[in-house]
Amino acid sequence: MSRIYYDQCEVRINNTGVLAISASFNSDITMGPVYTLGKRKPFKKQITTGPSSSTFQISYLINPTGDPAFNTVKEIKNFISAPQSYNGVNIGFAGVSGQKCYLNNYSLKVEPNNVITAQASYITYEPIITNALFPVPRNLTNPNNASADSIAHSSKTNLISGRNVFAKGTASELTADLYNLTYTFSCNLTPIYVLGQQTPVEVKPIRAQETVNMTENLFTKLVYTGENIPLRIQMSGLLDSNSFTIEMPDAFINNSTVESNLDDIVRATKTIVQYY
Repeated sequence: MSRIYYDQCEVRINNTGVLAISASFNSDITMGPVYTLGKRKPFKKQITTGPSSSTFQISYLINPTGDPAFNTVKEIKNFISAPQSYNGVNIGFAGVSGQKCYLNNYSLKVEPNNVITAQASYITYEPIITNALFPVPRNLTNPNNASADSIAHSSKTNLISGRNVFAKGTASELTADLYNLTYTFSCNLTPIYVLGQQTPVEVKPIRAQETVNMTENLFTKLVYTGENIPLRIQMSGLLDSNSFTIEMPDAFINNSTVESNLDDIVRATKTIVQYY
């Protein structure tokens, strides 16, 4: 049985380790000169002219038993529907730790005969905790308990809808061959500042959008008034009974295209969107 091993460092989202492919961190401060009336040269050459922020970007393999980034997606969707407290999560890797990190983008890609990869982007307006040197790897000899066969895989992915336009539906639905699929969640964040404070007192998710782009061999005629397509994406590993599910009950098709190229079959693409 194949196993997954940690290599150079752990990547953790809200204290939960993920099977990371890559991770990056970027810190930015908005600075600029200050000019006074009648002067050509700036009075101050460098001064803070906007809020500072830091961004974490993580690419990783999905474990169907739980995805900490998608848990944040569900939390944001619930917050927008019924506002409550929302404090972000903790992110850490390579000795860099971020507090109160807020998800602004999440996506995953499903391709034939391949594992499913996800990407998550978090932003924080709080000071970053860092070590002077990158830590020495601790887990080079300790395998992760997860089997490679438990990673979410395209061959164990079902796309189910309440209408007759998608593959893997009920017996009464038309069946199509699904070639690939991408899912994206994006969120607009608004930090709220008060005078005398350098960090926001609160960060609110204002609007969000889920988008699915898929390619198959069944064209869908668009309806002028829009057509509601309840959508459920269900994923699991090759030998794993656990499933990872994305629900989009109020999704609408807003684009449908047919394309044919030399030495290729005719393909139809669709874009399905749900707003929050």
